[in-house]
Amino acid sequence: MHVQVKEDVLLKKFWELENEPDGITKRLTKEEEKCEEIFNTTYQRDQEGRYVVRLPFNTEDPECQYGQSQNIARKRFQLLEKKLMKNPGLKKDYEGVIEEYAQLNHMSLITDSEEKNNEKAVYLPHHAVVREDKETTKVRVVFDASCKGVNNVSLNDNLLVGPKLQQDLRHILMRWRSHQICLVLIW
Repeated sequence: MHVQVKEDVLLKKFWELENEPDGITKRLTKEEEKCEEIFNTTYQRDQEGRYVVRLPFNTEDPECQYGQSQNIARKRFQLLEKKLMKNPGLKKDYEGVIEEYAQLNHMSLITDSEEKNNEKAVYLPHHAVVREDKETTKVRVVFDASCKGVNNVSLNDNLLVGPKLQQDLRHILMRWRSHQICLVLIW
């Protein structure tokens, strides 16, 4: 069997694949548009300059709030406490991360009355992830927003997914390759 390919056609196809599209236009899905709208209408900056935005729920009355997440989170926390009691070093590191979150105002303590009065609250279980290969932060806290409630719905199930904020990696690499000299900053 013999196939004959014209070199100019092959070269043209190569450059079509390698070239970054001139006008990359973002076409948002309805879900992405709704997520962007929620962001644009609810974001604000607090006194410290941080951005605060409402969660982009896909409905006005998300089902996740009816999944009894507090009971599930409490049970998972009790299991976590047992694990931490067996490993004092991990417990110390975990408590350090939690204290840092409180100092940075990433979380705050709620009172019993706030807890009882907020029927729409969704509680997230959390656990420790240990990375021995990391120098600075070996222990981090991971919050499980995929945890299903008793109604089989999680917080993640009720949140919209917004558009990608970055270009595809291939476009970034092609743009980088198009220059004669490139600088790479290493922190």
